[in-house]
Amino acid sequence: MKRAHSVLTLALLACLAAGPASAATFTVTTEADGGPGSLRQAVASANANGESNVINVAQGVRTIRTSSEMPITSNLELDGRGVTIEGNSTRIFNVSGGTVAFRRITFTKGTAPSLQSGGAVLVSGNANAQFTNCTFFGNTASVAGGAVCVDSGSLNSTTFQFCTIAGNSAASGGGVAVANGVASFLGVIAVGNRSTGSGAGDDLRFEGTGAISSVRYNVLGTSNASAGPGSLTNQKAEDVFLTAPLKLESVKDVQVLKLAGASPARDLVPTAAAGVVSIDACGTPRPQLGGYDAGAFEATPVALVSADLTGAPYVQLGHSASYDVRFFPVDASLDGSVHPGGIEWVVGDATVLSVDRYGRVTALREGVTTLTAVVHGWTASGAKASASSRPLTVRVGRDAPIVLLDMAPIPDQTLTPNQVRVVTPTVRTTLNGETLAVPYTLQVTSSSTAGVVDAAVLDGRTIQLTGRALGTTSVAVTASANLSGSGYSTATTTSRSFVVTVREQKSGKGGGCNAASSGLAMALAAAFLLRRRA
Repeated sequence: MKRAHSVLTLALLACLAAGPASAATFTVTTEADGGPGSLRQAVASANANGESNVINVAQGVRTIRTSSEMPITSNLELDGRGVTIEGNSTRIFNVSGGTVAFRRITFTKGTAPSLQSGGAVLVSGNANAQFTNCTFFGNTASVAGGAVCVDSGSLNSTTFQFCTIAGNSAASGGGVAVANGVASFLGVIAVGNRSTGSGAGDDLRFEGTGAISSVRYNVLGTSNASAGPGSLTNQKAEDVFLTAPLKLESVKDVQVLKLAGASPARDLVPTAAAGVVSIDACGTPRPQLGGYDAGAFEATPVALVSADLTGAPYVQLGHSASYDVRFFPVDASLDGSVHPGGIEWVVGDATVLSVDRYGRVTALREGVTTLTAVVHGWTASGAKASASSRPLTVRVGRDAPIVLLDMAPIPDQTLTPNQVRVVTPTVRTTLNGETLAVPYTLQVTSSSTAGVVDAAVLDGRTIQLTGRALGTTSVAVTASANLSGSGYSTATTTSRSFVVTVREQKSGKGGGCNAASSGLAMALAAAFLLRRRA
């Protein structure tokens, strides 16, 4: 009996030893694409383990450049901690099994193989994925899903939470394509992606048997899915992000797309919304102000300092005009909870001009009034603040708007050979007699310089003169207004002429060879007179 019991115990121990492996945690400690401590080795080890494993990227690992795609076949949680993973003319991940959670990763330069989908990540088979605080930028696919293609038969939903998807391209679904399976989106920015094929859905697109089941509190460009509660559609990348053209910028050593000061993504997601996350891709706590920012980047408060208002000082009766508000700094946090874009418009005399919530005025009667923009924002500590522009005086009249230019006289110039001088003409632009800031350019229109002087235009505003040969010539300068996008089609040019003389530099008085020769002559004459007297 005792022997039988011992045999049974050994058998049980053998079974336990031969049982399935337990979940493991792997740490990426190098930016190398292979070898000990690499992401590639960690993924391979997790696949071989076959359990619900975790991969953590060490804080000092910032950019991993891959040489080929990495397959993922089992349950995995990959916490990038802000790492950037670059493809090298290759897809980055092919997820074909399990549930894979990607957190705090920037995917860029991923390229799907020819005639395949999913530039950065392909989710296929019975797999599904969870993307949280991820940025997808500059990924491409020749078929579908420039950033991600969901082609999964899993009943579970692939989710995107607080991700930024911009600047990617594919034939269909330049951002994300759902060809099979289900995907949901919460607090996502998907704008500025490009589809080279026909059909709607540059940014998000479902096709085939794919479906987009939930879309909440997102900032979207074009999509063939319903917008969902709290979502904004037909948004432009230049309004959402701080820089145009788009580029990744480093915040806390993490590559992200920063939000513009008046970005519609700011504070879009209510604090009470289900499924929100506590930090962003950079590790910054969420929310920073009145709500959660959509996308992978939560903007910290940037204090509003000042505001400036520019636009037409004259509006024709019965017509409308729009005005431009600039604030400093350009990434100042604006409070759009009450006024669109955080800008409040104030008219001095509402019987002369009316103004809507978006700053478009309509001329009601002849007269003069003021227009002021009050920009609402925050201090660096998160307290509400505002900055008012200087009141802009606006006159309403019956005459059609005409832009006139006037150039002040340009003084004549005297140069020596090879001397260079820069002349900046003073040009004033007016709209029906009122000073108007209109861009203009200068041209040197005279061709009669006859080799005396070279005249070139610098930066469209200054004239560079270079003396070449002795002589005198006339130079004519013409100013032309650039009315593109101004709403005005009538303008005049203005010209001025001035004389340029090139001559040798005058010799200095006293000293030099001439002075020495003159002195010698006087000395010889004096000696001759003395000799005669003797």
